[in-house]
Amino acid sequence: MLGIWNLNKRSYFHMKDLTIGIIGGTGRMGQRLVSFFEDAGYQTLIASRRTSLRPLDLSQKSDVVVLSVPINVVEEIIAEIGPHIREDSLLMDVSSLKTRVMELMLKHTKSSVIGTHPLFGPNTRSIKNHTVVLCPGRGDKWFAWLTNLLKEKGVKVKITTPEEHDRMMSIVQGLTHLSTIALAYTMKTLNVNIDESLEYATPIYRLKLNIMGRLFAQNLSLYRDIEILNPYVREVATTFLHSVNKIAKMVEEGDMDKFAECLETIGDFVGDFRPIGLKETNRLFEEMLDNKDTF
Repeated sequence: MLGIWNLNKRSYFHMKDLTIGIIGGTGRMGQRLVSFFEDAGYQTLIASRRTSLRPLDLSQKSDVVVLSVPINVVEEIIAEIGPHIREDSLLMDVSSLKTRVMELMLKHTKSSVIGTHPLFGPNTRSIKNHTVVLCPGRGDKWFAWLTNLLKEKGVKVKITTPEEHDRMMSIVQGLTHLSTIALAYTMKTLNVNIDESLEYATPIYRLKLNIMGRLFAQNLSLYRDIEILNPYVREVATTFLHSVNKIAKMVEEGDMDKFAECLETIGDFVGDFRPIGLKETNRLFEEMLDNKDTF
C-alpha cells in the first residue's frame, strides 16, 4: 500500500507495508539486497531457480520488483514478467549494463522503471559511502522513494543516463578488468610461478596480484558479460591494444628518450591525481605490511 506523495515539496514520500520482490534473491548480491530492504523495514519475497516461488508469481505479489540476475538471462526474465507487473509498481535492476536492459524494461512493462548499478560487490561490509548509479526510466514518485532510501543509508547517489553509464563503465570496469585479464594471460604465457614470484614481491606487485586473484576467484561469467556485452568496450579494447603495442615498441627498440617523453606526457594527463594516488597507495601498502597474512 502506498503512502503519501508530497507533490508540493517534491520530496520523499513515505511508503508503508511495501513488498519488495527480488528475482535472483538467493545469489550473493540478491542476499545483500534482501538484507538491505529488510533492514529498512520492508517485507521481501525471493524467487530463483532454488525457490518454489517463481518470478512470475513474485512479480504479481510485489510493489517493487528487483532483478538481480546475470545479464545474459535478464532479457528472457523481463519479457516473461514485465506484462504482469502492476502499473503502479516499480521494476528495477542492478546489472552492470543499463542501455539495453532499460530499453527492455520500458518495452515490456507499463510500471515505473529505474535502472540501478551498485558500484560495490556483495562482500562489502557496509554500503555507507559507496555509490549506486541511478538511471531514471519512468515514474517520479518511485525515483524519489529509492533516491531518499539510499541517501538515508549513507549511500552516494549518482544520477545519469543509461548511455553515459555504459560509456563510463567501459572504462571503470571494461578497461580495468581487461588490463587485469591481460596481465594474468601474459603471466600464464610466460609460465610465471606465482608462488616463487611472491618471494620477490614489491608492494605494488603484491597489490596487482591480489586484484588478479580477486577477479579469478569470482564468477567469471560476470567479467565475460562486462567485456563482451557492453558495446563501448570494443573501442576501449582496440585502444588498449594500440597503447600496449606502442609502448612495447619503445621497449623493443630500447628508445630511452621516447619512453621518457611518453612517461612525461602521460604524467601530465594524470595531473593533480598524482599526489592523491601516491597518498592512497602509501596508506594501502602500510596496511598490507601490517597484515601478517599479506606478507
